Amino acid sequence: MSLASYGNSALYLRHYNGHVYVASNGGPDPWDTATSWTDDVSWVPSPPWAP
Repeated sequence: MSLASYGNSALYLRHYNGHVYVASNGGPDPWDTATSWTDDVSWVPSPPWAP
């Protein structure tokens, strides 16, 4: 599952270097790099933690 920005569908939540960013595929920032793009914007949903 990939999570796109509601306001700009070219931006996705990306985990990069231990942080989460709103990123594009090939922008000016280090977290926008095309390297590992597919893996870094892919998330596996899981059930919430039980109280």
